[in-house]
Amino acid sequence: HPPCGHVTELLDRHLADVEHRIAELEATRAMLRELTRTASATDPATCTEGDICRILTAG
Repeated sequence: HPPCGHVTELLDRHLADVEHRIAELEATRAMLRELTRTASATDPATCTEGDICRILTAG
């Protein structure tokens, strides 16, 4: 019988995977934008020597 059903299922799975990865990348982009805004607004003079960057360790 024709493979159309199998091909459609395979395409649907690949499309779902791509959409999932896009959502993950969009979330990562939003987080990086926020970290960039925080870093731009942070005065380096308030950091103490030897500390790990508080922007990167904030959680």
